[in-house]
Amino acid sequence: MDLSPTIWISSISHLENYGEIVNSASFREKFVYNYNLPSDFPRIKNVPSLYFSRGEVNIKKGNLIYTAFMEKNNSNGYYNLQDDLSFTLNHSNIKSIKHYHFKNAFGRSNRHWIRIICKEDIIGGDFLICADSVHNTENLFKILNQIKESQEVTLSLTNDTAETFVLIGYVGIVLCYIPIVIKIFSKTYYLLFGNPIPTVPGVLLFLVAISGCAGVVLTVYFLIWYFVKGSNEKVNYHMRYIWYGCVVGILIWNMLNWYS
Repeated sequence: MDLSPTIWISSISHLENYGEIVNSASFREKFVYNYNLPSDFPRIKNVPSLYFSRGEVNIKKGNLIYTAFMEKNNSNGYYNLQDDLSFTLNHSNIKSIKHYHFKNAFGRSNRHWIRIICKEDIIGGDFLICADSVHNTENLFKILNQIKESQEVTLSLTNDTAETFVLIGYVGIVLCYIPIVIKIFSKTYYLLFGNPIPTVPGVLLFLVAISGCAGVVLTVYFLIWYFVKGSNEKVNYHMRYIWYGCVVGILIWNMLNWYS
């Protein structure tokens, strides 16, 4: 399960163009996420993209190596991204590193970036980079400064606990559904035979109750981790399914109680 952070590449001029597109869009375009975009503007489905490339970085021997994801098949709705972009940053080609905060578009687009001034053969010598969460972007800023100062890189963008916490979230959802499945089986049995299920051993009922409680605890534990520091583009994908599982489970449980 690859949950490493996704890196975004942009520029001040690209963000300014993005801001113009968003701010000139009608309320309907913003509401339905269907913008009238220039044919060559980077976009995600029909929404303008804050970045013109997305990929991953590796740290090797004092070098930060960026490699773009291949998006040519557009299977995820990405269009016009620079999927052949790659570069290497080290202490010899980085001139300055600064925080840059984009505020020109509506609130949900505000994002902290890192502005890098470097040799001109790397994206014109002036570009923006960030990770897919504020926490990872701050770590990336510190890593870049360590590289610029020829220091040993002591930080990592890889969250070694992410896979464990996502697994906890899925296990929590599965455990939460055990009491729901038992209740559905009980009601189905009653509808078919007109009688409740024969006496169930108390130990089994206790285990079912424990599984439900454990599922709730694990799911809440995952959600706390996610909102505190676990959010990134890849974790968000799993979060969506875990969240859907929570909502559907609550709806089914309430419906079963309503029909009792």
